Amino acid sequence: MNKRFTILSTCVAAIAMWLVQSSFSNGMSDSNYSGSPASNGKCINCHTGGADLSATLNVVVAEKGTLIPTTSFKVGTTYSVAIALTGGTSMRRGVNSTIVDESGATVGTFGNPTDGKIITANGVKLFTHSPAITTGIFAYEWTPDANTPETVKIYTTGIAADGKNGNNGDQFLEAAGTLTKEKTNALSNAAQTELELFPNPCSNVLYSKIKITGSIYSTTGQKVITFSNTKKVAIDHLDAGQYFVTFTDGQNNYTKTIAKL
Repeated sequence: MNKRFTILSTCVAAIAMWLVQSSFSNGMSDSNYSGSPASNGKCINCHTGGADLSATLNVVVAEKGTLIPTTSFKVGTTYSVAIALTGGTSMRRGVNSTIVDESGATVGTFGNPTDGKIITANGVKLFTHSPAITTGIFAYEWTPDANTPETVKIYTTGIAADGKNGNNGDQFLEAAGTLTKEKTNALSNAAQTELELFPNPCSNVLYSKIKITGSIYSTTGQKVITFSNTKKVAIDHLDAGQYFVTFTDGQNNYTKTIAKL
């Protein structure tokens, strides 16, 4: 069994390239097999999942229109959920995915599915593949609303089928991750202002007033620097241009744009 929930931007790049490829039918029933608390179970309810076809499952959440992976969300902002069930020898692949509260109830709104559809099963909104496809690349959008709790869970399950038109000899995969609401109250806004990175633009070293941990990404979504528990980050080796910095002070998450001279 392969389990991995990753926010690597390389997955996003692969998805962007593979979404243009064609698919073929062989779908599944409209059931909630996402593995969430209120689901009907998992894909292995219908498929035996003991085979190892060397497939992997990656799930990336990013604000719509960006390539910056995130584990936090803002109310009213739309996020793209990209799922890559890739690699190995399988010729048919399918997934279920949903975002729910701790009880398994639907939170936010779902839409714009790619190589699949949004359904309601067992009272829960979710994405399901329709049809099973060769690329293993799927996507949908999620928008949290005012009723979305501080913490939500994203559950994804998938099957890499052996292509023998049966329900055995397949590989089952699953991933689960947590998304946390960004704080937007006055205290948090004050902290955001205090945690400006300087100087900006910058040529050599980027500073923070307190110790921070995070990463710097290029505008194409490539992670170029990772830093931990520091007040300064050397960026002198980066090419000139614009970059995104995602970081935390241990309590709040931040995303800043910087210019490298």
